[in-house]
Amino acid sequence: MAVDDETRRTLNLLRDEPRRAVRVAHKLKTIRIETPDAIDAGQGVYWLAGRAALDTGTLLDCVFVLDTGTPQSPADPASVRTWYLWARDGWYEHSDPGGLARLEVHVDEAYPLVWRTHVPLRVAVTRGPDQWHDPTGSFE
Repeated sequence: MAVDDETRRTLNLLRDEPRRAVRVAHKLKTIRIETPDAIDAGQGVYWLAGRAALDTGTLLDCVFVLDTGTPQSPADPASVRTWYLWARDGWYEHSDPGGLARLEVHVDEAYPLVWRTHVPLRVAVTRGPDQWHDPTGSFE
């Protein structure tokens, strides 16, 4: 199932301008488009463009939704709430089997994968996406 139009616009913005980030304020329930130097703990939820390398060697454009916690309760390590992948002609949420099918990759061949964001992270990341974060981006 493809993503909705509003989400697609956000994903396209981040793919086209990978040094940008979409920040979601916890209390205000507002979003801001920013160009941060790096992401630290306690800064809220960010949507960040990045890349992932599947176990097959396939490289993907992705957007990761990263929760770093609040200033009062920073999350270190942070967690990935969800992530999206670009598959040939559209965006797919990672849990949508249509994305990997579109790439002609079976789920058993895709994981583990190595991923990183284009904006550097100064916070450790756990809980996903069931794989590991490579801040060096050495897979490219």
